[in-house]
Amino acid sequence: MKADKIDYNRFEDGDDLSDGGIDMAIRINQTPVYYVSRHGRFRKYFSRSAAINNLAHFMTQKVFDRALRPSRHPDVKIDRDDQTIWRRG
Repeated sequence: MKADKIDYNRFEDGDDLSDGGIDMAIRINQTPVYYVSRHGRFRKYFSRSAAINNLAHFMTQKVFDRALRPSRHPDVKIDRDDQTIWRRG
């Protein structure tokens, strides 16, 4: 911070100018975080609806795995000049 650009009229007596306003710029917000843990999988979400949707996905995927049923189309192999890429089905 350049000293000639500081407006000293904005500060009251006893204000500390050395921190540069860092304490005012960084704040801790208490936002809800939803944790989903099921069948050995664990994720964090910031919305309740996303947590519920992914919990349903975890549980459905486990049922498909136990029944030995595929839950998606087969993977597709894409050959490029320099590498081979597999795209999920």
